[in-house]
Amino acid sequence: MTDALEPLRRRFLARARDDLAAIKAHLAGETLASDELRLLVHRLAGAGGTFGYQDISQSAGEAEDEVLQERDPRPALLRLQDVLTQHVASS
Repeated sequence: MTDALEPLRRRFLARARDDLAAIKAHLAGETLASDELRLLVHRLAGAGGTFGYQDISQSAGEAEDEVLQERDPRPALLRLQDVLTQHVASS
């Protein structure tokens, strides 16, 4: 039996590569606006869980919480960057 979600998972990981690049750029000083950053991590949190990437979902959710609370999201973004790097590298 084939996994009907597999093409969607591949597309999610392809978009996650772009999101990872945006996170790396943000951390390197090419700062995203707060609402752009929140939307990016919110999307990763929801889609990650939908496609079975609970670690992406959790890390992105933590980053989103930091953005929403107007705290420094860098530590959470660094963790998310590590998680995304693992998944993108293995895809």
